Amino acid sequence: IVFNIYKVIAILLVLPFAFSVINSNGVANFALLIPFVVLGIFGILLVAWLSIKYMFISLVAVDDVTLSGLGILKKSSSITKGNMWKIFWYSIVLGLVNLLGLICVVIGLFITVPMTKIAMAKLYDSLKEKAA
Repeated sequence: IVFNIYKVIAILLVLPFAFSVINSNGVANFALLIPFVVLGIFGILLVAWLSIKYMFISLVAVDDVTLSGLGILKKSSSITKGNMWKIFWYSIVLGLVNLLGLICVVIGLFITVPMTKIAMAKLYDSLKEKAA
């Protein structure tokens, strides 16, 4: 949910290089394509990891207004530490709930989006208590 824009950026960075391995005859040189595919997969995984690690930045900033920017990053990181897979699967489920809202002629998004925001805030509260 959160890291969609980062996936798009990662793909846009790798895509021009992937097309550069096609020679003038229109035939791809797969030996040159493999490093770009590996780099793209690594980039997407890195961006997903960073997005999950810093997912609660906005909630931490609202929750503790005395923290500096670096303090907010550190607190968000400490809250998500050890809970990466839980947060990942939780985000997948909430994304599917939003997809169901989209399938319901977009009107369902008026219900599912606020519901997922509340669910993420509830997850933040439970992880914050666990980290404390």
